[in-house]
Amino acid sequence: MEFAAVKTTLKQGNSPGPDGIPPEVLGNCDLNDNVLAICNRAQMENTYPDIWSLSNIILCRCPEIFLSQCRMQH
Repeated sequence: MEFAAVKTTLKQGNSPGPDGIPPEVLGNCDLNDNVLAICNRAQMENTYPDIWSLSNIILCRCPEIFLSQCRMQH
C-alpha cells in the first residue's frame, strides 16, 4: 500500500500539515486500514472533502546565489 511506504519517509519534528495531524501520529500509529478505507470510499463514491483540494503555497524569496540551498530546504 502506498500510504504504508510513504509514512516511513515522514520526518519526525516537522510541522503538521493542513489537517493538523503531526507526522509522528501518522508515522507511529497503525492507521493504514483506516486511511485506505477513507480513500477507497472517496474514490468509489467520487466525492472528496473540500480540504483535499487545498494547498499551502509558501513563497521563498532567496537571493539568486542561494537559490539551490533554498530549494533543498523547502
